[in-house]
Amino acid sequence: MEKIIENGIIGIFDLLGYKNFVSNNSINDCARDIKSIIIELPNMVKKRILEFYDDNHSDPNSLKSQIDSFLEKNLHYIIVSDTILLAFDFQELMSEDADFFTYIALYYITCFQETSFDKGFPMRGCVDIGEFYFYDNTFAGNTIVNSFNESDMLNFSGTIITANAIKILKEKHTKSIDAFIEFFVEKYKVPLKDDVEEYKYIIGCPIDIRDWEKDDLRQIIFESFHAHKKEIDLSVIEKINNTENIVRLFLMKRKGGYFA
Repeated sequence: MEKIIENGIIGIFDLLGYKNFVSNNSINDCARDIKSIIIELPNMVKKRILEFYDDNHSDPNSLKSQIDSFLEKNLHYIIVSDTILLAFDFQELMSEDADFFTYIALYYITCFQETSFDKGFPMRGCVDIGEFYFYDNTFAGNTIVNSFNESDMLNFSGTIITANAIKILKEKHTKSIDAFIEFFVEKYKVPLKDDVEEYKYIIGCPIDIRDWEKDDLRQIIFESFHAHKKEIDLSVIEKINNTENIVRLFLMKRKGGYFA
């Protein structure tokens, strides 16, 4: 299928420590983990979302069936080595449906980074909204390039969303999207490469902190970075420290009642 999308949601994600993972595992172990985890990530997240909206799936008009159909038809993705591209297409949806499924797409992205982190593949990513072109497994467009460049600068495991995307979302003024921005987006000075810090909009955090209680937070983060025989050197320790600070920011928001 060939298509030019005017206002789709693009997410670019980079799996941290991927080269180390490949170097430290046999080709058979790499193949097993790539097939069972990395390639299956989109399906894992889809299953998680459908379980959350667990109603009568056999009814085509049920919310669960509508979400299933949307993700099946309107989510396109490609995985190339350590880079994952997610693209949500809203081109043929009615405006009211597009607003609801915009929320579902954003929720999908937060679950996506959480699931990958939980499976031992912490990632950094950037989400933007704009034009892009795709034909089969080929994607192109300034939105994709911008997302890749923004993601590549991050020095922690987490996902940011561009100021452009936030502006577009706020202009919708829908209850679900406004609630998502309030609860899951935080403007914060984040660590970038070369010891630079800049204010960015963080979207969610890599750990599902609504279910997190008494476990050693730093140990959880350390184990994800170290999983699959990945090594922890000084540069990774820096990312662990930065990631912990980001997670604690969202924990602080939770204590303030945001996630109650």
